[in-house]
Amino acid sequence: MTNLDIGIIIGYFAITIIIGYFFGRNVKTMRDYAIGSRNFTTTILVGTIFATWIDSESTFNATTLGFKMGFVAAAIGTGSALNMMILRYAIPNIHKNFKNTISAGEMMEQLYGPTSRIFTGIASTLISMVFIATQYKATSYVANYFLGMPPEIAAYVSAAITITYACFGGIRAVTFTDMFQFYIVISFIPIMCGHALQYFGALPGFIPLVPAEKLSIHMDTKSAISNIFLFLSYSIPLLSPPIIQRVLMASSVDQAKKAFGIAALLYMLFMITTSLIGLIALVSNPDIDPNNAFVYVADKYMPIGLKGFAVAGMLAVIMSSADSFMNTGAVALAHDVIHPLSGHSLSDRAQLIITRAVTFIIGILATIIASRFNTILELMLYAYTLWGPVITIPLVAGIMGYKAPKESFYSAMVAGISVSVLWEVYHLEPIVYFGSLIPALLANLIAFITTNIIINRKKIA
Repeated sequence: MTNLDIGIIIGYFAITIIIGYFFGRNVKTMRDYAIGSRNFTTTILVGTIFATWIDSESTFNATTLGFKMGFVAAAIGTGSALNMMILRYAIPNIHKNFKNTISAGEMMEQLYGPTSRIFTGIASTLISMVFIATQYKATSYVANYFLGMPPEIAAYVSAAITITYACFGGIRAVTFTDMFQFYIVISFIPIMCGHALQYFGALPGFIPLVPAEKLSIHMDTKSAISNIFLFLSYSIPLLSPPIIQRVLMASSVDQAKKAFGIAALLYMLFMITTSLIGLIALVSNPDIDPNNAFVYVADKYMPIGLKGFAVAGMLAVIMSSADSFMNTGAVALAHDVIHPLSGHSLSDRAQLIITRAVTFIIGILATIIASRFNTILELMLYAYTLWGPVITIPLVAGIMGYKAPKESFYSAMVAGISVSVLWEVYHLEPIVYFGSLIPALLANLIAFITTNIIINRKKIA
């Protein structure tokens, strides 16, 4: 890369740190650190929702699927947009019944008692560390590809930057850096796609070059089953900690619903564009590794200056998710685990100090985790297992007003984890063509409802 491109990347890092410091400098309380003062504009809320939702997996995987399957990949990816639209129906209940909470753990405590808060806090912390590790893994890959930087060094540089502003400024620093990263992402993806298309005579000249099978929806049984379950996995609202946090940050139900609706539309356009980038890579060079499709297009078709901008955009995609999970993971461990275990004896200031320290620790541990796994996808599988099959069903049920005893939560948790573990131990995915998430969620749901029915019948008897 040229000195100009490298300068653009360094400038991106510098501006990110300055924004994080400037907007996070007045954080005084734990609530400020966790969800702010609920005075964010709708535009800012849309930016932080979108920037948090997209990540290295959704971006690079969408391009890979576009390379392999064509426009079917865009249809699968839009499941996440459907996810956001479904989530909008839960927002009124969250604001009505949990408005004074600052975390998923506090919400679970209202529903299933104090111990469930600790379990949720632990799950939030674990999924956050694993998810951050996936982003650091992606950073090391991008930096190694474009800059020749050793992967371990790249991961620690990324960690140092995100820790600097996330530890200091909490959610305000995270939100306003997300906004900066949001503008970069929604600029560089269309520019990258459009600039590459010009080499083929724009879209009218490009479409005839695409293999016919990539423009159709014909699939064999294995692919059909796999793609249906992948679409369902994207479509189901898992209510991860940062998404709960974004709902709680909104000043009103209407603002939250509007922000998620706009973010859903933007995400749909994002998935279509990234899938098209995958097709551009295929037409350009069908012999490359599909996993390299995104970076290949950026490297081949971006001129001096725009290439640095493209790399900054990739880093923005990665960091905008990492900092959000870093914040929610730290809040979960300090507020939902350490504080309750201390007998709720910690002052607000003590909690804030501990949360900042935990932010630093989570960032370092995530970097270590990233160095021990070979692929981003492998890490993502662990992340989903740590949250969806454990927390999602009881949390959604409680939000929607379904009353259940605390025993239902524990039985559902055991059932979900058991199915996830069995799926991995016996390597069932290659046999049935889909991963453990949907079966584990079903096991969680069945155990949750069954336990509730049994206990209610015993009470009647």
